Amino acid sequence: MKKGFAVVISLFLVLSYALTPLGASASSWTSVKTVHPPKSVTHYGGVKYAKKKLIYPKTVTVKLSNGQYAHRSVKWSKVSFDKKKLGYKQKITGDVSGTSKHAYWYVTVKNYPVKFTAPKLLTVGKNQSVSLPKQLSVTLADGKRTAYPLKWSKASTASLGQKKLTYSASATNVVLSGSAKLTVSDVIQSGQKYAVVADGKKIQATGKILYPAKGINHYLVIVNKSTGKSMKVHFKLGKNGSYSVMSGELAPGSYSVYILSGSKKSKAVTITIKKTVTEPTDEQKRQLLKELLLVIQVSNPLLSDINLPKVDGVSFEIDSNNSAVSSKGIVTRGTNDQVVSFTINAMFDGVKEGRSFSNILVPRQSLSDESLIDFTLQNFSITNPLTIDIILPTVDGISFSLVSSNEAVVSSKGMVKRGLEDQRVDLTLRAVKGNIVKTKSFPNILVPKVTDANELILQDYLDKLDIKSPVLKNIILPPLSGATVSLTSLKPSIISETGLVTRGLTDQTVSLVVTVSKDGVSKSRDFWNLVVPKRDDATDMLLQDYLDGLSINNPLTKDLALTPPDGATLSISASDSAVVSSVGKVTRGLTDKTVSITISVSKDGVTKSRVFSNIKIPKLDNATDMLLQDYLDGLSIDNPLTKDLALTPPDGATLSILSSDSTVVSSVGKVTRGLTDKTVSITISVSKDGVTKSRVFSNIKIPLSESAEVDAALNAINLSNLLNLTGNITLPAISNGISVQWSSNKPDVISNTGVVKGSLALQTFVLTATVSKNGVTKTKDFNGSVAADLGLPFKEDLTKIKSAVGTLHLISDLNLPSTLNGSTITWTSGNTSLLGNNGEILSRNQSTPFTLTAQTAGTTETLNVSIQNPSGDLLSNLLNVLGNVLNPVVTSLTGGQTSATLPKEYGGLLFLGKKDITEWASSHPDLVTIQGYNVTVKPDDREHLVVLYAKYEGITNPVPVLVKIPAKK
Repeated sequence: MKKGFAVVISLFLVLSYALTPLGASASSWTSVKTVHPPKSVTHYGGVKYAKKKLIYPKTVTVKLSNGQYAHRSVKWSKVSFDKKKLGYKQKITGDVSGTSKHAYWYVTVKNYPVKFTAPKLLTVGKNQSVSLPKQLSVTLADGKRTAYPLKWSKASTASLGQKKLTYSASATNVVLSGSAKLTVSDVIQSGQKYAVVADGKKIQATGKILYPAKGINHYLVIVNKSTGKSMKVHFKLGKNGSYSVMSGELAPGSYSVYILSGSKKSKAVTITIKKTVTEPTDEQKRQLLKELLLVIQVSNPLLSDINLPKVDGVSFEIDSNNSAVSSKGIVTRGTNDQVVSFTINAMFDGVKEGRSFSNILVPRQSLSDESLIDFTLQNFSITNPLTIDIILPTVDGISFSLVSSNEAVVSSKGMVKRGLEDQRVDLTLRAVKGNIVKTKSFPNILVPKVTDANELILQDYLDKLDIKSPVLKNIILPPLSGATVSLTSLKPSIISETGLVTRGLTDQTVSLVVTVSKDGVSKSRDFWNLVVPKRDDATDMLLQDYLDGLSINNPLTKDLALTPPDGATLSISASDSAVVSSVGKVTRGLTDKTVSITISVSKDGVTKSRVFSNIKIPKLDNATDMLLQDYLDGLSIDNPLTKDLALTPPDGATLSILSSDSTVVSSVGKVTRGLTDKTVSITISVSKDGVTKSRVFSNIKIPLSESAEVDAALNAINLSNLLNLTGNITLPAISNGISVQWSSNKPDVISNTGVVKGSLALQTFVLTATVSKNGVTKTKDFNGSVAADLGLPFKEDLTKIKSAVGTLHLISDLNLPSTLNGSTITWTSGNTSLLGNNGEILSRNQSTPFTLTAQTAGTTETLNVSIQNPSGDLLSNLLNVLGNVLNPVVTSLTGGQTSATLPKEYGGLLFLGKKDITEWASSHPDLVTIQGYNVTVKPDDREHLVVLYAKYEGITNPVPVLVKIPAKK
């Protein structure tokens, strides 16, 4: 160089770079000739319950135009799980990276489950066994239903409460699971009903006892409330917990009755055993009718309708000789006066009595009010002597009353009271209508004494007797000294002869006759239509009686048609509403079902329920055929088939397997794989109740054994030439459809994924491919080597220079070395008008930054450079002086010396004074260490480029010195 400087001042900023793998670049530089499709697959399980989801191949194998094979990534279209595509082979298209060619992949999606009905567990008693559902009802993608066998966790009933049980059901590539709650309940008594049976002498109890603990006893307990004595009747439960137990004959009295189940008692109720009630005799009925007929009032003249009593069970009819009086007692007055005779008949339970009336005048209709009053008074008469009550006329709009001189003997209403002495009274019949008032007198009427004083006593007794309606308590008639008092009832089952009142489930009306007799004289008094209201618990008993009398066919094949009691509402609830709906609709399916049905009735705020357990809903008449067909439709066989067939037929069915090659698939489903692929046809047949159904699975592939598959997969791996690698290689992740795992014995040379790492020398390695399938694992080694990277030291040195120095601010020529570690370095100036390619400064007219590029061993690095001038008082000759100062140090370091002393000053020639060098630094402090002005070198086994840079007095920026440090000898 012109200046002869040995020092080149520079700081290199090395740009990062990426090595291009030769294996990868080879495939990208070469066109794709053929795309090999991935192996077709059959997927079971669908998208929700599949154990292994459908996995799309990430890459496909391509054959290049140069004959080599490579792997390319691929983006696939979507596989359809639509039910219309089930069982059909789908063609899936993939876009292959780096080529316009497409890959094709064939996928068959088999019918798969989309939902299932969670099983329900019936409540059980403590220590009782649990009946767990055996099958899980599953709905498949095509809408058909099938059932999978269930597996349950262990169930314990040793303690009360809710237990969480887990369950699972599996099929090919399918697992369905969940949990259900098992309730272990304390004993529950329900629907207890007590009835008096056997002619009213025994007590019968019926009801249900649910969830009894294992081994407990059940009793009907009856306690005599008067004596306190009790009796127990042991009984056993029916299949659904129901019972019916009867006591022995019991004496009349009041009893407390309850059910004892283990230590748990039901609510006690009181039952009364009564004396037998007899129906009234015909004579008693006849007497009742006579009494009724006597109270019917018929006036003469007869001006208004005859009022017939209304008594439960008794009917009245009038037999008249004239239409003026109808059979119902309607009086019709015509244009003329009429004389009528008629008989009033009373009928009660087959007994008939009558009372006759003759010469009864029915006056004409055309009479004026005054004439009608006159007519009535004229025709009214009072017998003398007077022994019976006077019946006053009744005419619409006219008021009749009786004025008596002695009200105690004859009242204003005509009531006659005979005493112990004869009595005489003056009577006047008074008629009033508006302003019309007229009278008729009956003086000196004899009211004879009673023939026997007893009659008066008896009548007084009856007059004072009071039986109020409604009747809520037993009727107790007061005694009469020396007399006999009796009670006759038209409904003795409600009010007996002894006055015992029995309230029922509905309101009732009863008519009574009280008869009192003394010394051959009898008097009676009627009490008509007394109300006996229903029991306070009548609604409860009505609903309970309805439920107790209810029956549901078992097995149940038809819809429930239940009619509740009048005024009540009814609801139906089943443990499986899909089988029995809330309106009682019965839906029969492919298998027998057992449900629990609860019938509830409500009225007046009272609700009662009854549970009918274990009601069988039989399968449809053609259910066996449908069941077997559904089973076969839902059946799937893996294709390819690698495992033994494990098929579970429906309950009660038998299954057979027939293969076109029994040496490959046996009659029990055992699969034997050989050294080559086989294709067979498999026929599955199921039979039940004389019905047989079959399904053929064609073209089922039985692949070669795992060991042979693994060998084939290893043999198919071809890594081509692995010698003297300079770039990364692609390691196949799949071979023949089997995953490949890779490992390197020297991961610092080449990684497990094929990434090549730089080295100064040739390095050998071994890559090991491992292939596993179903427990069979085999390996294959691939030997190779990685070529030495000569550009590595150069790259590292320039990276350190750029990091430590930054821009190289030059004041003198650079001494650019031409080689490093045996590799040629080519230097290129970014501004040849300022700096030549050999490092010579050609001009100082500008300080514009530019670049200096170095290239060696395939590595290119660029440094930032600028030209700086010293201050005005430093002449150009000073630069030569500066070179003379530094040359000895540079020479010693490049010659292999390990130490040197750096100058502290420069200048001092001619008329110029000396200048200080205030500070020195190194770009490689680990290789070239500077302490003050002393330099120490620690060489290694490579050549290095190092920059020493110093701050000079009079020079703006630090001045760099480029030194080539030789390798250690």
